[in-house]
Amino acid sequence: MPLPLATQVGPDKDDDWLYLLLLSQMLDKAIYSELRTRQQLGYIVQCGVTEAQGVRALVFIVQSSVKTPPELEARLEAFLRLFRGTLSLISDEEIATYRDALAAEMADVDQRADGQASRLWLECAAQRYDFGRPWRNAKRMRRVTREGVIAFFDRYVVNGGESRRRLSTHIFAQRVAPKTLRVDSVNEEFWPVPVDGLNKNWAADRAVV
Repeated sequence: MPLPLATQVGPDKDDDWLYLLLLSQMLDKAIYSELRTRQQLGYIVQCGVTEAQGVRALVFIVQSSVKTPPELEARLEAFLRLFRGTLSLISDEEIATYRDALAAEMADVDQRADGQASRLWLECAAQRYDFGRPWRNAKRMRRVTREGVIAFFDRYVVNGGESRRRLSTHIFAQRVAPKTLRVDSVNEEFWPVPVDGLNKNWAADRAVV
C-alpha cells in the first residue's frame, strides 16, 4: 500500500531550489534508515525532488504491506518532527559535505553526449533555455548555509510551516480498502504559468534596441 506525499515549494527563485536539493539528499538517507531499516515498514522508502510546470516539490514515497496509508502518513509526519531536532544538531562541516558533493555533481553534467542532449532538451521542454544553469547553481550551492537549510525546512516541510503545501495520496490494497473515500478540500491558489524564455528574451532584446 503506497503513500506518496508531496510538499510543494514553488517556482525556481532565489536559492530555494538549492536548499530543496540539499535537503532531499539528507532526508532520503535518514528516512530510509528510520522507516525502512529500523521500523521495517516496507521495501520502498524514499525521498526525492520533482518538477511540474515549473513548480518544484519534495516527494516522499512509502510502500508497505504491514501498515495502512494513514498509519504510514502518521509515521512519516512523526519522522519529520524528529528530523527537525536532527537538523538543529548538524554541524557546518556535515552541511559542507552535502553541499560540496552536490556542487561538484552540478558542474560535471556533460560527461556523456546523451546526458548533455537530455539536459539541453529539458531546458527547451521547460521553455527556460537557460543552458548555463548548472555552473551558476554550482557556485551558488557552495554558499548554502546550515541556517538556511533549517529555515527552509521550517517554512516548507515540517507540519505547521508557514508556506507548507502538502498533497497526500493514500493507495490501499483491495483487501483493506475503506468503504468510503475521503477527499479533503484543496487550496485553489496556483502559481502562474512560467513565461516562455524565448518570448521573454526576445522582448528584452527589442527593448534594448
